[in-house]
Amino acid sequence: MIMNNEGYIEKGKEENLLGKEDMQKALLYQIMKVEFGVTETTLYLDTHPFDQRALMHHNMLSNQLKGLIQQYEYQYGPLTSSGSAYRCWKYINSPWPWEIKW
Repeated sequence: MIMNNEGYIEKGKEENLLGKEDMQKALLYQIMKVEFGVTETTLYLDTHPFDQRALMHHNMLSNQLKGLIQQYEYQYGPLTSSGSAYRCWKYINSPWPWEIKW
């Protein structure tokens, strides 16, 4: 997967290697991986609230997750009913995230 320093998939480069549906799957998979990391660091910080390194890692993952979700919603439409719509309301038009065949 081709990513820049912030962890975002660079537009244009990945499209040469994968089709549009594969790009969507790759971005959704990246969101799931980072979201797992956010959940895990949240649980760790519940029992280690003063661990500065873990807190910094959690904040980095949270910011990365926000950016990935924003990128996904800009390109493919909202992930949830409360997500952002940038061009038009596409939530009902394409396969929903749980309908994508892996």
